[in-house]
Amino acid sequence: MQSEGILTSEGYPDPFPMTKCSTNIIAPNDKLIRLTLQEIDTYRKTSCNKKSDTIYVKGRVSGRFRTLRAWCGPDIPSDNVFISTDNTARVQFKPHSVGNAYTNTHTGFKILVEFIPMDSSTTPDQPATTPTTPTSGSTTPDQPATTPTTPTSGVECGISKYSDAGESLDADAKIIGGEEARDYEFPWQVSLFRVETGTHFCGGSILDDNTVVTAAHCTDGIVTESNLRVAVHVRNVNTRVGAHIFSVTNIARHSFVAATFENDISLIKLSGNIIFNDETRPICLPEAGQMYSHESAVISGWGTRKSIFEYEWVGLGVM
Repeated sequence: MQSEGILTSEGYPDPFPMTKCSTNIIAPNDKLIRLTLQEIDTYRKTSCNKKSDTIYVKGRVSGRFRTLRAWCGPDIPSDNVFISTDNTARVQFKPHSVGNAYTNTHTGFKILVEFIPMDSSTTPDQPATTPTTPTSGSTTPDQPATTPTTPTSGVECGISKYSDAGESLDADAKIIGGEEARDYEFPWQVSLFRVETGTHFCGGSILDDNTVVTAAHCTDGIVTESNLRVAVHVRNVNTRVGAHIFSVTNIARHSFVAATFENDISLIKLSGNIIFNDETRPICLPEAGQMYSHESAVISGWGTRKSIFEYEWVGLGVM
């Protein structure tokens, strides 16, 4: 059983024996587990599978441990941070099958194990690695998307720490091929993910200190209060480094019609309160009765730029 601290391959930093090993990690019930791969030197053939010396990181999905991350090779990958779906995780190391004449010269791995709050109001310690960067989209220069209209929870809404947020964006930008956003340029942006997979599937915006608005089609079907998590103050949805993770107490769908996407709006109530600062703020609500047709605006979120597995903040000019 592994507690917080450092987890390494056997004999590290000397070459490891070519034998399988497995380590279970259990945090307190109100904690998640964050694993940060700090060093790695294993054999990699073409991909991280049984033909390579592979570290399999497993989390619970529908009550069973399933592989959610695989690491191998001589270099630290971009997805070197893993956050568990509950308070348990398992790390399995499986060297590739070799003959008797094989002599291993690789040193193995070192992983930092940390227990972090499930409903966090403070930022967990930042790993030394830098997460990938998100992107954003277009707006009309004389109508900045960050102009506040309605105060929310006593905090001024719609304010970015960048005074020119969204102003320099290409008006022709689309969801595919949006522009890169700066760190927390859109502080109301949140990420939704399911406990079973731990994978980002939709975005949302902060309304107040315990309410998020999103599309109803994002909370329809198999999404429930028990299996949904909301990541606040998140930049990289693959690692969620520095994010505050909240569970959900209630999902309200506004008479959503799935066949036509009519009333495609949903409210999510969080189990804890969001702490506002320059990098975490609510979005502004539209003024009652105001029509926004033919207006340009910024859409932030994680869209696909290069492949289906690379999420980045992107934007779209809305007409």
